[in-house]
Amino acid sequence: MRIDEIIQATFSTSQHKAFVNLRYTSNYLNNRQNSFLAEFELSAIQYNILLIIKDSGKTMNMNQIKKKMIQMPNNLTRTMDKLLDKKLITRSFSKTDRREILVEITKKGMQLLDSISSKFDESALLIPENLTHEEAEQLSHLLDKVRLGLSK
Repeated sequence: MRIDEIIQATFSTSQHKAFVNLRYTSNYLNNRQNSFLAEFELSAIQYNILLIIKDSGKTMNMNQIKKKMIQMPNNLTRTMDKLLDKKLITRSFSKTDRREILVEITKKGMQLLDSISSKFDESALLIPENLTHEEAEQLSHLLDKVRLGLSK
């Protein structure tokens, strides 16, 4: 169904229509992801943090994690506290700089990501199969172009 049919609206320009469509689709994908991750008692931000640390393959400091975040939480320290309470990460201080907080994923955190990954592959959260590889690349390129245009 097209966006103008879904929200029953007309748009003054194609840019306005694209903006509303992008926002609507973003919210739709966020809601699906949040529902999926709720099964694992994780937020999308917590999941993103765990993936960042796992993908790095090493201990990371808070600034390194911040730079790679898709969405910044209002309070990164509080989000880390929640992951620590769930025993999904450990925190320590750098031996060379006591102000630097180092974060590492635990075995329990890795097991949770493995569990999520096996179910995620089975879910319909990814870009749907009705988009070809070329269309998915084109969509990604257009989204990059939008972001670049907004950052000027």
